[in-house]
Amino acid sequence: MNHPSLLSGIVKEFIRQCPRRETVRNRIEVAQTLRQNGIPVFEALLDFQEKYGGMFYEFGGLKDQSFVLDAMGPSLYGGGLPKVMKYGDEEVVECLYFRDIYWGRSCYMDRYGALYVLLVNGELMFFENRAETFIENQAILYGLLGKQKQWVTSTVYESQVSAWISNAAPAPILLTPSHQEASQWWKSPDERLYVHIQRVKGKDVTGTAYAAEADDLSQLTSRDVYSAQGFPFHCYYYPEKKLLYTGDIRQQYYFNRKLYNTGDYAKVTIAHVRDTKEMRLYLTGQKNYPVERPIEDFLLKLPALELPAGDYDDTLIGYAREQGDEMILKLISHIADMEYRDLPGRSAAEQMVDGLLYREFLRRMALFADSYSISAHPLYFNAQKLVERPDEYEQVEEDYAVLRRMRGASPSFISRMALFYMKRAREGNEAARRAYRVYEPLLLMYGIGGYILKEHGFIEVGGGAFHQGSWRNHIGKEPIEDLYRRIEQAWKHRNREYALEEIRRIKWDQKTARTGRLSAENNVENSEMLRARFNRLELRLGLSPDDVEESDDPAWEGERLMPALLKARLKLRKFSGTVAPLICEKYVRWSMLLDRQHPVSLQNPCLYEPFLELLREQDNIEEWDKRAAVLLQLFEREPMVNYADYLRSKHQS
Repeated sequence: MNHPSLLSGIVKEFIRQCPRRETVRNRIEVAQTLRQNGIPVFEALLDFQEKYGGMFYEFGGLKDQSFVLDAMGPSLYGGGLPKVMKYGDEEVVECLYFRDIYWGRSCYMDRYGALYVLLVNGELMFFENRAETFIENQAILYGLLGKQKQWVTSTVYESQVSAWISNAAPAPILLTPSHQEASQWWKSPDERLYVHIQRVKGKDVTGTAYAAEADDLSQLTSRDVYSAQGFPFHCYYYPEKKLLYTGDIRQQYYFNRKLYNTGDYAKVTIAHVRDTKEMRLYLTGQKNYPVERPIEDFLLKLPALELPAGDYDDTLIGYAREQGDEMILKLISHIADMEYRDLPGRSAAEQMVDGLLYREFLRRMALFADSYSISAHPLYFNAQKLVERPDEYEQVEEDYAVLRRMRGASPSFISRMALFYMKRAREGNEAARRAYRVYEPLLLMYGIGGYILKEHGFIEVGGGAFHQGSWRNHIGKEPIEDLYRRIEQAWKHRNREYALEEIRRIKWDQKTARTGRLSAENNVENSEMLRARFNRLELRLGLSPDDVEESDDPAWEGERLMPALLKARLKLRKFSGTVAPLICEKYVRWSMLLDRQHPVSLQNPCLYEPFLELLREQDNIEEWDKRAAVLLQLFEREPMVNYADYLRSKHQS
């Protein structure tokens, strides 16, 4: 077994090269500040802050992997005061914040130096015996990225790891000290496979394997690998199907262009986007993965969708045709014939369409519930008590063969409910006639490959999550009468729709001028100067001013774009005279070029992403024009690369 000193060099190098944000590290000053604010002071906490205070690191996608070590408010930009919680009878103090591919989490330290992680449900769970273990783990991941820019990962069980350690020849090497039982790292001698095991009291022992390629995971299992994920850029691999799911063209930018301390990710080997309609990535160096286009494939099939013989009786089909709702039956049959998919990642454009349909479902459900004074749930809409013979709901599956074909599939519940209400509507029940139409947006969402996840009371759909009790806050604002035309238009203009959604998500109500005053005249002048520089930047990239004006949507053409933008995003009007409307206008205009597949925009798909990120992250309006000017200087000197370091400076301010 390896001596711990063999690892110390990696750890020391990692600590040395980690940047540090501005914070208080002096033991006396830290203790004084904490005591003055009623926060417990531990020697272990003071040691931690003195050695590691302010360390932070980011790698991977936009927010895939990052951490901040700081007993002075690690979860706050710029620091502050740490939070205090109770673990049993002991008080614990926040000292570490980290984000992985799933979510951001805070860690708390007790008087002995042990760390506890805050879970989504608000409870604390033991995490590590000491902060150094966490740093060692990050150092090993840092070392992995020094060998290879992207790794394949998979969850493994202790039995698999034990068999690998016992039977592999040559034997795997233990990287971490043998006395460190809670967290251990092993590697294969050829360094193509690393395994991290974590033991938590009362939990099954699991770990994560990091492999150079999917085939290397076979050392841990006798079966072929069905699915795996990517690190540090999150994606899903399906080696047997030769499929890869990852983000859209904006993710390509983060993959290809961002610079990190571990290396220049602009040099990661990624093939050019071959299908610009879908804008997916193809990883090279292993296999060429075909791409699925569930929304586009559905839209191509839509005009020719048929009703398979035997799925429904003639009277139900006749009623649906009379009501103009035959498409609902076609949707249910289409879903029943879809190949099962193991919830792959959805691109940002697909998530945008999912969210549009789900919000329309909520709008229809709310109207129905309010009309009949019944309660409603965002996942289990049910109005059986309003129709005759509600007990016959269970028999519907025997009435329609299509339901037996989709038995066990996620949308089987809503399909059954829709058919039950349509059957009652055919018999003359008015409530049932309105009820079955509530489900149509949800059926369409499943028909284009979308899905809904629920965990701890939260519903995740369309790239966002909300608590189920707040569903009325997410109701669609504008009715969608023709779902299919609306989705076709949303997909055709998906980059513009995505851009508008990103602008909507900015927390505009938090934006303030800290001095309490802004010179409108100066800001207008600054905006015009920035507009001229933006235009020069586009011209230098090869974009003619005439190209920008072309559009197949007259409402968003030329000079009509800004009024259309302000109409779609009313909160933006409050910032007239600042650079915000200009940045948002440029962001939307560029997205429209992407929808047209303009070659200049496809070569620089995220030209205005950094500027929208600036509006998202900077709450002080007075900083917008100055920071935008600095970003432009970086673009002019080294386009599309250095902005990450500039944005990262928010940790140091």
